[in-house]
Amino acid sequence: HIFSFAGKSMAFEGELSCIVSDPQKHGDKIGSFVTYAVNVTSTLPAYDGEEGSVRRRYSDFEWLRRGLQENYPFVIIPPLPEKESLNVKGRFKDAFMERRRRALEVFLNRVCSHADLRESEILKSFLTARTWDLESQKGSKISRKFDYMVRDVMKDADSLFLKMKKNSNDKDAAKFEQLRQYVKNVEANLSQTEDLAKGIAKKKRALAAEYDQLGPVMNLIAQAEDQIAQPMEAVANMFRNVGAVLEKAASNDELCFVEPLREYVLLTKAVKSVLVNRDVAWQGYNIAVKDLSQARKDLEKATELLHAPEKRSKVSSFFGKLKDSNPAEKKKKLEEKVEELEGTVEKEKIMCSNGTSKVLDEIRRFHEHKRVDFKAIMSEFVKAQIDYHAAVEQSWTDCLPSIDQISLDPKTPLRVVAEEKK
Repeated sequence: HIFSFAGKSMAFEGELSCIVSDPQKHGDKIGSFVTYAVNVTSTLPAYDGEEGSVRRRYSDFEWLRRGLQENYPFVIIPPLPEKESLNVKGRFKDAFMERRRRALEVFLNRVCSHADLRESEILKSFLTARTWDLESQKGSKISRKFDYMVRDVMKDADSLFLKMKKNSNDKDAAKFEQLRQYVKNVEANLSQTEDLAKGIAKKKRALAAEYDQLGPVMNLIAQAEDQIAQPMEAVANMFRNVGAVLEKAASNDELCFVEPLREYVLLTKAVKSVLVNRDVAWQGYNIAVKDLSQARKDLEKATELLHAPEKRSKVSSFFGKLKDSNPAEKKKKLEEKVEELEGTVEKEKIMCSNGTSKVLDEIRRFHEHKRVDFKAIMSEFVKAQIDYHAAVEQSWTDCLPSIDQISLDPKTPLRVVAEEKK
């Protein structure tokens, strides 16, 4: 895919792409919100080769991502921009809406570039449904069986892994524990890099403000010192130019370095979620295997008691725990339970096997995209630094001729020296 964070649209060569644009505020009070135009271009048969546009708000994007998580538990679902703790006025500032617009566009195009996700019905509804139709779909109940299982079983990723390690049929558990540690380290390193990059941008912006303050001071000196008036005016302009360059550099750092770093921090969290989903699936399989083993033992015991006359006295005590007093009927129910659990175990085993393969494919895809993305990120960042330093150097260089006009002879007026040089 073609990828750029430098203020350009992120586009993918392929069958489906989106451009998010034109943020608009609706309402003036507490219930106010922002919608974005989502412009779709597609050659997929499901979209009839259409180009269209819909308006969506942030909560619609959240609905889309939740639906994708539910339907594709072993796929790395790209992250949405985080909700920020801003007051109402802050949420409607142009800078915030533009930053969110860029992040939403990155999210959508990551989804549209995925072979499975771009075929999903929920994505098609998001990209094509009219507003009232989408609201109707959002109001309908979505099965969240797997999501609930994750929340109920998965209290802590590390404790779950230790529990599975003691009693698990997962032959790849050690491999996935290494992956878990790798992702954990990547997240920590990226978070630290993001914090440092934020600090650099903040310092550049603070330095820009100080240079802006130097400009007026130099103008005051120029007004008070006729001998060096023209050079000081040139220096004042130079300080203003350098301040503007620094401000632009800070904005570029945030745009082409801080923002993509933040997106990758969130993306590593999405990777961790997929690893957790796989662990939960294997935990479900282990539980099913344990239940089947117990049911088979109960059936074996029931069969033994029913066909052993010398153990008739034990039959009543064994079956007495069951509501049905008919031992033969109870044996039949146990047989049905074993058959049902065998089906459950097979189903869980297939899901675990497919889930493992899918997660490994997703991790490979994550690495491939990370290489492409980081090449673009670092290239844009380095080029921005080169441009920044070149612009600062040029500002200083342009100022030197004016400074050279200052005469060291106190009897010679500066303006005369300037005329002689001409």
